[in-house]
Amino acid sequence: MADMDAAVIDNINRLEDQLRRAQELGLLQAIHPALRLEPAALRALEAAPPGAPLLALWAALVHGIAPSDLRLLEKRLALPRAWSRVARDAVALGQRLARLDDAGLRPSQVFHLLEGLDQRAVQAWAILRDGSSAGQWLRRFLTDLCEVKAEVNGERLLALGVPEGPQVGILLEQLRDGRLDGALRSREDEEGYVRRWLSSAPPLAESGSGELKEPGGPDGGVL
Repeated sequence: MADMDAAVIDNINRLEDQLRRAQELGLLQAIHPALRLEPAALRALEAAPPGAPLLALWAALVHGIAPSDLRLLEKRLALPRAWSRVARDAVALGQRLARLDDAGLRPSQVFHLLEGLDQRAVQAWAILRDGSSAGQWLRRFLTDLCEVKAEVNGERLLALGVPEGPQVGILLEQLRDGRLDGALRSREDEEGYVRRWLSSAPPLAESGSGELKEPGGPDGGVL
């Protein structure tokens, strides 16, 4: 394992040296003027842990490119779909990053900010923003939050009496948000929430507010 880690570190170091040399020779700018080894990207390469995916390092390299420049870069390099997606997600995440600098966010709010993004783009930004509130949220998402889900599934919701339709998906998201924020801690908690919803049958708002609404209260309430 130690030999493998040493080999990976050596590969990253060689990549870093190659990128430095390419920038010195003007090769990166020849590909596209916006493609350059920024200090933040260089620090990310230096701080990358053993085993960091190549696409995460690619995301760190292109994280600061403007969306319009990125489209031109994709066309110039004829990037494979996976490389394009990671680059786009890295740029998109950069535009949301200020919201993650709030240490008081709810875990469910963090989840909805990062849901659907390629995890290698998230990993790149976790390295880039290491030590900040945003970096802590990004690492927590990768190690914990992205795996959280409700125990109750759609089939169980139907068995409990929830009508078929979009409310099934919305309820599943709300149950997951409750799990993320600690408002629901067991399957029994989840089924209790669903039964209270069934007894009051309020209109369901879209999930993503970061607050789990308690059915039946005058304002919906918050668990």
